[in-house]
Amino acid sequence: MTRKSVIFLMAAVVLLAAGCEKGGKNSGKVKQEDPFVAMGDGLLWAKCNVGADKPWDYGDYFAWGEAVTYYAAGHALDNPCNDWERYVPCWADVELLVSRTGYNYASYKWKEKEIYGTISDYLTKYTVADNHTSGRWYETVEGQNNKVFKGDNGDGVEHWSFESYDYEDDPARQNLGAPWRTPTVGEWDNLLNEDKFEWKWEDDYNGSGVAGMVVTSKIEGYEGKNIFLPAAGYRNEKGLIDAGDIGDYWTSFLDTSSYANYVSLYMGANFGKAEIIHYGIRCQGLSIRPVREELN
Repeated sequence: MTRKSVIFLMAAVVLLAAGCEKGGKNSGKVKQEDPFVAMGDGLLWAKCNVGADKPWDYGDYFAWGEAVTYYAAGHALDNPCNDWERYVPCWADVELLVSRTGYNYASYKWKEKEIYGTISDYLTKYTVADNHTSGRWYETVEGQNNKVFKGDNGDGVEHWSFESYDYEDDPARQNLGAPWRTPTVGEWDNLLNEDKFEWKWEDDYNGSGVAGMVVTSKIEGYEGKNIFLPAAGYRNEKGLIDAGDIGDYWTSFLDTSSYANYVSLYMGANFGKAEIIHYGIRCQGLSIRPVREELN
């Protein structure tokens, strides 16, 4: 057995032991035999959403760029959720403890908070150059009247993705551990390529009673390999919206300064359609389907 084979075997054993863990890296209980599948695109796709026990479980809902949920554990499917006031986010300033009020910008970690809790128009992390020059990511240059973009933390860099901060805000990485991560917009776009993958809506996946999309590989050597993406809906304010009809999955990339890319799959007038949406509101709660590179 080669050294590379040994490494692959050890990695597989670790992942098999983990299974589709609810709550991430500390479970240690086997949930199913193969928690990931190689689809032929160079990635291993997890068979479960972050926070799910089984492929048809909805799992948890995350705002873009936040690795913790806005609701207390076990309340993902509450509609409306009435447990917000008892949950104080772990990142809150100890001198300014404010409970989340729902999936909105008043609760969003990276929304600039002004005096007395009034919300400004500015984001404080994962910023890109725009015309909001009064935001804290701009600065005045001596001898000039205009302000110039300085980026997050004054580093002068446009941070378009989780990778730019070494995945420290990636729900997949922080809940499941390395090397799991949220797919890029390019990786989702590749999965939407109808020449490589078939997307089919199922009203009752494997008798689970759960609707969603089965994505099946057409790539040579991987034919028939598939994952199921449940139509888990999304969270807005305290409500769970369109569960069973729509499934929204974050990518790890921003689209513009205010929005993030996500993949939406839905029935209704557009039955069985899936597409990338370029104006995802960062504070809304969407699903995460983890990936990692395939081991050769």
